[in-house]
Amino acid sequence: MKKEFRAEQVGSLLRPPELLRARAAHGEGRLPMDELKFLEDLAVQDAVQKQRDIGLDILSDGEMRRGSWLTDMADAVDGFVPQKVMLDWKGPGGGLEASSANAVGARLRKARKLTGHELPFLQSVAAGEFKITLPAPSNFMLASYKPGVTNPFYPTHSDLLRDLVEIVRDDVQIGRA
Repeated sequence: MKKEFRAEQVGSLLRPPELLRARAAHGEGRLPMDELKFLEDLAVQDAVQKQRDIGLDILSDGEMRRGSWLTDMADAVDGFVPQKVMLDWKGPGGGLEASSANAVGARLRKARKLTGHELPFLQSVAAGEFKITLPAPSNFMLASYKPGVTNPFYPTHSDLLRDLVEIVRDDVQIGRA
C-alpha cells in the first residue's frame, strides 16, 4: 500500500542575500522603494516556483516583503512606537534579546490591511491556492506590551488583546471577500 505524505511551507523562507542587501540599502535611503519592490517581486516569483517544483499544493510568498513575520502589524497599524520589549529566553543559549516587534505606545488603529501589499502579487503568481501569514494577536502580549509605555493606553494585556483580535479578524474577513 502506497503511503501519501503531506508537506507544506510553514513560516518564512530565507531571504536571498541580494534582497537582504537591497532592504538594508533602502533603509539607509540608498535604494528607492520601487527598486526594492521589483527585487521583492523577483524573490516572491522564485520562492513560488521553488515550492511548485517540489510539489507543494499551497504556496506562500515566503514573507519576502517583511523584515520579520511580526513586523507588518506595526507597519499597518498606528499606535506602535519604535521601542523594544526585552525578552528573557530560557534554556541553552538563552538570555536577554530585544523583540523584533515594536512596543504599543498608543491606542491601536488599523491604517491599512495587514497583507494588502502582499496579496495582489501573490494572487497573480500563485495561480492557485496560497496562504499568507497573519501573526496571532497573542504574540504581541509578550513582544509588544511594555510596562510604562503600553499600560497608559491598555491597562491590561486583555485590553490590548481585544483590539489586536479585532484588527486581525477584520483582515481575515476582508481577505474572504
